[in-house]
Amino acid sequence: EGTGQPDKTPRPDDATVVGGDATVVGGDATVIGGDTGGMPAGPMPETIAGYAIKGAIGAGGMGSVYLAQQESPKRDVAIKVMNAGAVSRKAMRRFEFEAQTLGKLQHPAIAQIYEAGTYDDGSGARPFFAMEYVAGAKELNDYVADNDIDQRTRLELFRAACEGVEYGHRRGVIHRDLKPGNILVDEDGNPKIIDFGVARSTDSDSVSATLATEAGQLIGTLQYMSPEQVELDPGELDTRSDVYALGVMLYELLVDRMPYDLTGTSLTQAASRIREIQPKRLSEINANLKGDLETICLKALEKDREQRYQSVNDLAEDVRRYLADEPIMARPPTRTEQIRRFVRKNKAASVATCVVAAALVAATTISILFAVEAGRQRDQASQQRDAAEQARQEADTQRTLAETKTAEVQKQAENMQAMVDFQRQQISRIDVTAMGESMQSTLVQNLGTELDGSIADFTGTSLKLLQQHLYDPMIISINTEFLEQPVVQADLLASIAYTLTKYDLLESAIVQQRKVLDLRLEHLGNEHSKTLHSMNMLGVLLRGQRMHEEAEQHLAECLETRRRLLGDEHPDTLTSINNMGILRKAQGKYDEALPFYVEALEVRRRVLGNDHVNTLWSMNNYANLLSSLNRHDEAVELHLEALAGRKRALGENHPDTSMSLYNIGRILKLQRKHDEALPYLAEAVALRRSVYGSEHTQTQRTLELIIELLDAQENYNDAIPYQRELTNVRRRTRGTDDPVTIASISYLGSMLTVGMANYEEGVPYLEEALELTLRLHNETHGIMLLEDLVRCETLWHYRSPRDGHLQKANAYLEQLNAIKAKREESATP
Repeated sequence: EGTGQPDKTPRPDDATVVGGDATVVGGDATVIGGDTGGMPAGPMPETIAGYAIKGAIGAGGMGSVYLAQQESPKRDVAIKVMNAGAVSRKAMRRFEFEAQTLGKLQHPAIAQIYEAGTYDDGSGARPFFAMEYVAGAKELNDYVADNDIDQRTRLELFRAACEGVEYGHRRGVIHRDLKPGNILVDEDGNPKIIDFGVARSTDSDSVSATLATEAGQLIGTLQYMSPEQVELDPGELDTRSDVYALGVMLYELLVDRMPYDLTGTSLTQAASRIREIQPKRLSEINANLKGDLETICLKALEKDREQRYQSVNDLAEDVRRYLADEPIMARPPTRTEQIRRFVRKNKAASVATCVVAAALVAATTISILFAVEAGRQRDQASQQRDAAEQARQEADTQRTLAETKTAEVQKQAENMQAMVDFQRQQISRIDVTAMGESMQSTLVQNLGTELDGSIADFTGTSLKLLQQHLYDPMIISINTEFLEQPVVQADLLASIAYTLTKYDLLESAIVQQRKVLDLRLEHLGNEHSKTLHSMNMLGVLLRGQRMHEEAEQHLAECLETRRRLLGDEHPDTLTSINNMGILRKAQGKYDEALPFYVEALEVRRRVLGNDHVNTLWSMNNYANLLSSLNRHDEAVELHLEALAGRKRALGENHPDTSMSLYNIGRILKLQRKHDEALPYLAEAVALRRSVYGSEHTQTQRTLELIIELLDAQENYNDAIPYQRELTNVRRRTRGTDDPVTIASISYLGSMLTVGMANYEEGVPYLEEALELTLRLHNETHGIMLLEDLVRCETLWHYRSPRDGHLQKANAYLEQLNAIKAKREESATP
């Protein structure tokens, strides 16, 4: 996106002039003092949009830069005017909107854009930027070379620049052209990032346009482009492209050379090297860099952006950890990751093996890993004790032993964290629905017949087996094996609690989440990010179980702490704001809930964008509150926006998508717009059945709603299959003696008899419901059922007079009268 420079030779498309003491930041023209080279062609304007021009500074391929004076406030600024031919019509239409975003970037590490607009010099509208003017600054590489700064100072300077980039990312702006020439360092050693988002704001096609130039003009920029960036698809770019560019700069800062040598290569060859060739390891250039620094750098330079640092903040945090002599988060590629990469390159040869192994891995990998890791650590501890005993007898080796032991402890911590991460990843990927389908398929194959869904819910059965044979044993193992490592114990239990929550095993999830919070409060304190996460999760679970008072204690404390530590716009703070709104709504305090919902949605729209998963949840929750306030039309409109966003961001088959479908159908039903509501609810039922299984509470809730709607329409043909499914689910999950199950059986019988006049199929359900009701001594419901049976048997008699239905009607009538008489007798004083 634009141009760059591989060395310090000035070029017409990236003008750099050395000498003097003035530095101007702005666009492709970066001028460091002096008064020669790269000057704008044509006459110099006297004013540009009200700024008084003091002199020409430089020019680049995209435009010219002038030194100007702003009248109010009175200050020198740099004005960059884009060349008219460098900006497309499409970019001009987008320019004003995106320029507003760039102007809001106010961070010490970002050269601020004061104003952006268009300027007409007679040849048509041309975008311009009025930017910060910095005196005495140098480009990053020049500053490092001229001051001969040490490695630690380089890393601190790099981390400060990362903070500026991360700030821009949080406000939805990707830099797209990070390179040393776009990071200046002022006289006090502070970085200033220039051209933040300017390339995107002026023309999204700038990458393609620039690659049409000669290779010699482009190498500098190509060196810092990510593999996805050289594919020339702007839609594929995200913040991880900036992570890659920062990785290249870190590599260059550490070894004073680039990861790739693109000298003399064509554009195609250069792009191919970036996509396919692994950079030389830092330790091959400087043996002192082997270890954490090498790992950090190579993770930032991963070809696959899914394996790269997922944010600039993560990269900066690992650099901070290294400087503080703390364990870093990144790890060298494990054997598992190496195998995964091999499989990606050899899909045809690997797919059969993967299919066979997947089921075994899901059920056994974690338990085996625990056993192997525990045994390895015991053996290692024994070896360390022997080595320590021998070392105490050799005084001259004490210092070496201490250093070695420290390294081993750090390595153990790294291995343990890798294990925790691996477990969390594995158990969260277990597909219960797929297991249920596999179980059903196997039974059908072995039995040679199709299985009715009323016999068993295979998804639900799979989930019970997982809890019995995987989750429960894992919890016991974690609480036994990791008593001496409470922080790791908490991490492992937290991942189990998350999975239990995902599959609606809420009581078990609450037990584990309480344990996690207690461990983290004791060993990490009440302000640690992990402690606050557990506090929030436990509050959410308690709220879902209607334990509102205890939930409020945790959620309120979490929100207050996050506001104080992180600020009002941090994603974690916004999560807490949203959850407090949900709690107030669950308590029926709608007026108190409203400001929480409004704040969460407004800030998330601004900071995260409309299609971010958290923004979409805020839309969903706010819409539900509007519905509770009888503002149904507004609620449906917001739910429709959330549905469209979820389909774009998450896909047609995501559980969150089913939530939006359900809510739209529910509100339309409240408005008695049954025909409009029906397709949304039908789609929600089908999706939830496939995602959660029929026994999940959300699936049952959706079945109830669509049955009510179809019953209101007297559409019994479509309602009866849903009611039969719901009745079978309740037989399996609640048992036949449960009043809810009995009500379902009775309702199914009434639909068949009263609704469809299908007495042959419906009466047995009413008879079963009567028997179960009288067994539970529920005479009120029994009276209602007897009245229905008297009516049904009487009507059935007129269809089949010879089948004894009139006799059955009389028998039920006698039983009905006996119950009524008994009740009247007991009620008489």
